[in-house]
Amino acid sequence: MLDETRESFRKVADLLSHLARQQSVRTVVFTGVTPRCGTTTAAVAVAKELARLAGLRTLLVDMNMRRPGVAKSLRGDITPIEESWESLQSSTQPLSTMSTASVAKLRVLAPAISPQASVSAELVKKVVDRAAQDFDIIIFDTPPVLGYADAFVAAGVTQAMVLVVEAGQTPFEVIDRIKHEVGVRGITLLGAVLNKHRRFIPGWIYRVFAR
Repeated sequence: MLDETRESFRKVADLLSHLARQQSVRTVVFTGVTPRCGTTTAAVAVAKELARLAGLRTLLVDMNMRRPGVAKSLRGDITPIEESWESLQSSTQPLSTMSTASVAKLRVLAPAISPQASVSAELVKKVVDRAAQDFDIIIFDTPPVLGYADAFVAAGVTQAMVLVVEAGQTPFEVIDRIKHEVGVRGITLLGAVLNKHRRFIPGWIYRVFAR
């Protein structure tokens, strides 16, 4: 991972740690603009930082039901649990979270793939309600906003959103349109994580989020 990218993740983790300790933001949706822009990579990295360095009890939830990637990203660090989103939604038992071998305070909720499933406000709220007492912060890894409504649905019942942008690949107009849609929905956008970037950062990134 490039040093610049790693530092971007650390900055986001530091901000979320501050907000979580103030009790102002404890549930956050991570989403990307397009597929393969690195949303899962960012969510996993930030979750590890929050648990390892900030010492927060962190829950990372893989809500990309069609193409889950959290368990794959953490392969070798967790033991997968065979549970579907359908069974989780109907259950009243404690969440079957997975512990990570390398980070003591990080746990993962990554049910098996459900190609026909989609994120619902009811499901997100159920996860939050069942996990709120056991965790300081909950991060939801969701599909990209272009093509799927899942991230907006999840953000509607959580407290904030972080947008992952692949540097040099996303047009200014697309970012501007997404920011407008987020504002219309009343979602708190904490900012953007520039993933896969080199030292050059396009100036329009700063202009969009300074408005």
